Amino acid sequence: MPRRALTKAAPFVIAFVALAAAGWLAFGRSARTPSVLPVAAAIRAIPPDSAIRGPVVDERRVGDYQIRIVDDSASRERVLDITHEGRRVFARRSADFRIEHAGQDLTGDGQPDAMIVEFTGGLHCCTRATILGLGREFRDYGTIDGADGDVMLEDVNRDGVPEIKIGDFRFAYWRDVPFSDTPVPEVLLRFRERGYEVACDLMREPPPDDASLRETARELAGSWKTGDPPAEFWGFAVDLVYAGNADQAWRLFDLGWPPGNPGREEFVRELRARLAESPCWRPVQAPPTGD
Repeated sequence: MPRRALTKAAPFVIAFVALAAAGWLAFGRSARTPSVLPVAAAIRAIPPDSAIRGPVVDERRVGDYQIRIVDDSASRERVLDITHEGRRVFARRSADFRIEHAGQDLTGDGQPDAMIVEFTGGLHCCTRATILGLGREFRDYGTIDGADGDVMLEDVNRDGVPEIKIGDFRFAYWRDVPFSDTPVPEVLLRFRERGYEVACDLMREPPPDDASLRETARELAGSWKTGDPPAEFWGFAVDLVYAGNADQAWRLFDLGWPPGNPGREEFVRELRARLAESPCWRPVQAPPTGD
């Protein structure tokens, strides 16, 4: 069965929700080779010689590096301040931050790193996770922009270097589906040299057999008789595509689309157009035709 999404889209009450889709999704344009994730520019970076005053809400030390989160009550924001041997090497201002995996090797080079999770504030917005190298030389490996879901680390292939898990929110509000019902397929990113790229090979899963697919189509279709399929139905098809099983995704429509219900060709065509911009799409994946 395909790997399910990290979460469905929903209004979050916790502080760390993810970025709007226009961020990381811009990298998924190549149908043949996964492209390197772009490095997002720092948000309102702090000048290296400016004083940062206020109560420290969190502080970590990694070797000669000091990482602080300072509460700037005057601006109602917080400042992330990182110094090396007393000299500032990185600073950023935003609604909130948290420090994760400080001192762990996240890139496989034997040097300590840290992941800084940033909350920019606002409805549906926004979490950005920045991976920083805290070894002999300070390195900024790039900022991962999520989309209404957390940015998480997991060593999926057990090679000692964690991959990054994020949700792909390109289907938010598609076909007038409420945001809370949006299917969110999971995407894996791996570290390569000096940046992150989509790990399509790690996202692949064995295809379901026809009997299992037939039963799933029946369950997900439920009482659907007319109009668009339920979000759970086409969301499962999307998960199949992201897991490298597009043939089974189109077969799902063969098995589950109600007889006499028009609009199948249009729906699948629009779904295919959305999927064509997804990170691991391959042009040879052909949908079914006809109503």
